[in-house]
Amino acid sequence: MPSLFGKSQLYKYDVTVSKNHFLALVRLPDYYFRLPSNSSSSTTWPVFSRSQQQQTIECLMNHDSLAKDCINYIVQRLHIKDSSHVGLRYYTNGRYYWLDPDCQIKKQLSKDELKPIFNFSIMFYPIQPYSIVDEKARLLIYQQIYLNFISSLYTIPANQIDSIVACCLQSLFGDKFNFEQNIGFIETLKNAVGMTDKLLESFLKSVNKIYCSLNGLDPSVAREEFIKEISELDSYGIEHFLVKSTMNTPVYIGVNYRGLHTKSTGQSSFKLDANWDNVIAINSNKQRQITISINKNNHRSSFIYYAESANYNRYCVRILNLFRNYFLKHNPQTTIKDRVSNDHNIILKITNQQLFKKNSLIHSVPDLRSSSTDAKTTPISSILSSISCHSNNSAVTTGSLPNLSIQLLTLTKQKIKQKNDVYATFSDNLNQVQTNNNDEPIVFSKKVAVEHQQVPSTDKLSCQSDLQCLPQMIYQQSDKFPIENLKRNESIRTDIIPHSTLSSTNNRTHQLAEFVSKVESGSVYDEFDSIPLCRMDTNNLFQDGRLSENAKRNRFADVIPYNDTRVRLIPIKENLHGYINASHVKIRIQNTIYSYIATEAPLPLTISDFWRMISLNNIHVIVMLIGDLIENDQQMCAHYFPLKKDDLLRTSEFEIELISEQIRVDFIIRHFRMYAINGQRIRTVVHLQYTAWDDNQLPLECQSFIDFVNEVDCVRRYYGETNPCLVHCTAGIGRTGLFILIHVMIQCINFNKKVSVSSVLKVMREHRMSLVDRTYQYVFVYRCLITYLKSLRLI
Repeated sequence: MPSLFGKSQLYKYDVTVSKNHFLALVRLPDYYFRLPSNSSSSTTWPVFSRSQQQQTIECLMNHDSLAKDCINYIVQRLHIKDSSHVGLRYYTNGRYYWLDPDCQIKKQLSKDELKPIFNFSIMFYPIQPYSIVDEKARLLIYQQIYLNFISSLYTIPANQIDSIVACCLQSLFGDKFNFEQNIGFIETLKNAVGMTDKLLESFLKSVNKIYCSLNGLDPSVAREEFIKEISELDSYGIEHFLVKSTMNTPVYIGVNYRGLHTKSTGQSSFKLDANWDNVIAINSNKQRQITISINKNNHRSSFIYYAESANYNRYCVRILNLFRNYFLKHNPQTTIKDRVSNDHNIILKITNQQLFKKNSLIHSVPDLRSSSTDAKTTPISSILSSISCHSNNSAVTTGSLPNLSIQLLTLTKQKIKQKNDVYATFSDNLNQVQTNNNDEPIVFSKKVAVEHQQVPSTDKLSCQSDLQCLPQMIYQQSDKFPIENLKRNESIRTDIIPHSTLSSTNNRTHQLAEFVSKVESGSVYDEFDSIPLCRMDTNNLFQDGRLSENAKRNRFADVIPYNDTRVRLIPIKENLHGYINASHVKIRIQNTIYSYIATEAPLPLTISDFWRMISLNNIHVIVMLIGDLIENDQQMCAHYFPLKKDDLLRTSEFEIELISEQIRVDFIIRHFRMYAINGQRIRTVVHLQYTAWDDNQLPLECQSFIDFVNEVDCVRRYYGETNPCLVHCTAGIGRTGLFILIHVMIQCINFNKKVSVSSVLKVMREHRMSLVDRTYQYVFVYRCLITYLKSLRLI
């Protein structure tokens, strides 16, 4: 059974709990929807799969820890950037209770609770869940909405039932759902929307008609429409509390982004009593009384309810005020009519479905036919026998529903969005490259005039650094730049590259002419200026690297990895966040993924973390782009490897031994043997150091650096191309980006993949900021590619 969050980074530790600490277990949501092989009307759906080892995180908390401290730790472990909608709740006395994030955990638990178990779930449902920028947080909300829908938690108006169910089917199954062969799931949908047997036949015919009209619609678009319709329901996102009225009758108080709702036990839906901006106060007293004061149209009134106990009274008042403060802060009061008009620019309407008649690249379509020999005949089967969808002719077999789990820890299995998918984000398009050179350049939202640095003219290179896109700074000689004022362009496109239709010889001839033209005309400088140095929206993108305990692990304060692409180590006592200044750089071109780890030169403090990173990421090739460890009395890199044969370098976990060393004209090849101190693992690591650098930190000759790149590629192929290649210079951005960009482009030339240099660099900078940060470095890339194309003698 698949895991929602994966197993690889949910580590378990054995800890000794002192009197001042306690151990809390946090269960992660595990929503795996499937159909059993023998569907019937008595089947309960969805089916949950929970594994304590995979789906539980242990948190060591002290008695003063707040609930939000635990939440922040969990979202960091799960790589979720937007934590504003999640919360923790625990089960006791037959009821779930939410934890107040700003209160101490211990004060919200019973005194005899020694090892509490919390559930990580959605607490605050946003007014527009499809507008959440963080993909992992957005999909987590989506899963909860699907679960709530199947669990009959939404009251749906009769005129919307058919369209919502049809959108649900299209979003989950695409065009492959068969009404006749999935009776069990039809029964589940019937219960979800509260459909009676009397109206079942007309209901199924209407749903089938709408579903057939949606065939060909991208499941991702159908999913967004389904979420949109659900989010407009009055019962969407309601969290309720059972209390008693002044007449001593049970009453539910419901809260969501709209405001306060009430419902008696005999009613089927909640009634909106007041919007949040009309609620003046929510108070309680010692008599277990809850008083809600409301001011509508200058008319003040109060609602009085009673809780079953003093503790439950305090809990209800505390959580009600928590919801009130949250929604007043995050969600302005808008009407449905306003929301629908605003949504027109966000959600593509079903009426325009013909524009999206294409094959889905988002979900794998499962087989959904139940076993005919084991399925029991139900009244629904006779109804379904007369229903057929003319657009659904594909044969399907027994299988499972698409797994809606969030792939939080895997970067290689990314979803490929269509070009016109308005919801595509960076995470969706990871490792994809665009080839359209005619696109409008992506520039920073704010341009500031800066001084230009003159680059010395040489026989190999003569250019002027043209860096007018850099905001509010004078570009210095160091590999650093400020990032506080940069904003990520929200419309960055990273489309997958189509296969070139030109022959190998014609393709290379065209590339050579194009590259030479750009260098001679000077358009290469404008092309470089049009590429953003980093993502435009930098809010919370660097928070991990800016933590006080991690700041000392950064060689430069303004070169920090993105949170979502940084290399994560196993947390240890000396490094509680598992932080190292290194980034995964994965570039997908057609069906090939080029995988690298770009990192800064190790500091004396980070040598141990550096070798732990090598072990955890199965690295066999290290590329060092530094000539001397010390230049101008400044340490460019720590001594992280032994310099003499048979010498040993010892860290907290490993011993590194130099086995051999080959000194070439412009680079050095070393072979290390890496031993685990516990004696369980031995690894061979090849270290390639390029040493021929000029005063501007550029290689002395193009052909020399090309030979070095080819040597690295040979070693990389020997140890496996799927393993990442670790590349570092001093800051991990300038020369590191130079090597990666040249290596990728040479591979594209070798395999006749037509791709522009600028589009590859755009994707690289989406993984790590400011790769290839100098104009003359970018020009050197073109000169290397020209030299390489001429050397092929195939043009």
